[in-house]
Order: sequence, then C-alpha cells, then structure tokens
Amino acid sequence: MLEIVKFWKDFVPNPGNNIHPQDKKFIDETGKTPIALFSSKLTKSLEPDCTFRLGLLPQPYMGNLAKSRIVLVMLNPGYAGTEFEEHKDPQARKAILDTINQDFSGVLAESNYMYMNALYKDTSGYRYLCSEPKNPIKGCLRDCIVKYAKDKGISQESSQRFFSNSICMIELFPYHSAKFGKVKPLINNLPSYLKAKAFIIEKAKDKKNLIFLVRGAERFDESFLSQKNVIRFGQGESRKMYFTLHKHGKKLLDHIM
Repeated sequence: MLEIVKFWKDFVPNPGNNIHPQDKKFIDETGKTPIALFSSKLTKSLEPDCTFRLGLLPQPYMGNLAKSRIVLVMLNPGYAGTEFEEHKDPQARKAILDTINQDFSGVLAESNYMYMNALYKDTSGYRYLCSEPKNPIKGCLRDCIVKYAKDKGISQESSQRFFSNSICMIELFPYHSAKFGKVKPLINNLPSYLKAKAFIIEKAKDKKNLIFLVRGAERFDESFLSQKNVIRFGQGESRKMYFTLHKHGKKLLDHIM
C-alpha cells in the first residue's frame, strides 16, 4: 500500500471537523493558523474566500494512484458553493471516501477517477474536467478525450473511461477553499502536504509516468523541476488548466498513445 494511502486510512469523517488527525495535531501544537481560517459550517455560507471548509470531506487525491501514468498536481480542492449538496449525496460521498481509501471495487470499478465517471456528471468536478463545449465552460480535458477517441476509432465514452483510469490528481493541501491565501506559510510542514509531495517525487522516479505541475511548482526544487517527465504550467495557464492540443494536451496524448 502506498504511504500516502496508509496515511489517509487514519482519517475518520466528522461533520464540521473533517480534518486528518495528524494535521489537526500539528495545527493545534504550532498555533500558527488562526481558527478563523477554518469553517465548521455544514451548509453554504458567506465567509472569506480563503476560508477552509471543514464541513466538506477533504479530497487529497482523485483517481487510481498506483496505476495512473499521468499525475496532475494541484494546490487544493476549490469551493464553488455547490459542494455541500454534492457531498450530502450518499453515492457521491461514498465515492469520495472510496477514493481516499483507494477502494475501486464499487461504483468506481470501471471508471476510477470520480470526476471523469459519468455517474457524477452533475458535479462541479466533472464539469471542470469533462463538460461538453455546449456547456458554459468546456472541460479542460475535453479536447484530449475527443482526440483520443478519434485517433483510436472508439467512442468518446470509452475514451473518457480510459482517461479516468490513466490519470490521477494530487492536491498539495487537501481542504476546500475558494482561494488559497494566508495558510501558505503553514503548509510547508503540514503532515498531509509532506505525504502528497513525497508521493509526487516518488511517482516521477518512474519515467513511464508524466507529472503535470499545474499549481505549486514553486514548492519543488530545481533538480525535480528539471526532469524530462515533469511539465510545469506557466503562471497564466495554471488557473484554467486547459490541455490544449498544441501544447500540454499534445504532451499528454503523446505519452499515453
């Protein structure tokens, strides 16, 4: 079992206090983070954008960590205001917890990445990755999914399922917020952050894996960033994370074809 998965086996859902016990202990002992930065509310509420929502389940990663050849590195899961309703849905909640435990024997068996699984097409995560151009915002992986389907002569549904089982996402900080602000100095020694970073570094050692540093590249040293299988998004690219076919999408497709 991967070290990061062993670490998250200790997490127990606790309404209003969904935080890993080692993270909570670290924060309590250091006293570096005002409690105002965390919210225990269980419904949508008007609070500063950088407030971390402990009423939501943490999402330290998505997809199958052991089998994925593509790793997307992000800073932390976002908050659009719809997540409370999504996390209350029993099926979605189970899928999030199954992902944390890397249990793909249930609803995620055929499509390991929850937000590329058609069962969750109404979630913000699915729209962000996979939505059709007819939606207000095209999913950032949509062009790659369509291109792979065309090149392989398969349906877009089959292509999306392939991507779902080939890609994982790692969040350096696993708690939801609309923006990532004042907590940045704290993250450097947070136990969950250290486990996430160690996983990324270890995954990059196998050159069959391709690492996309969408956000948080400044947290890695130059020896890591200089590896040929580590791709760094530019400052203007990281917010949208589009995998266009002339740049990052081409690199992704070339790697998995």
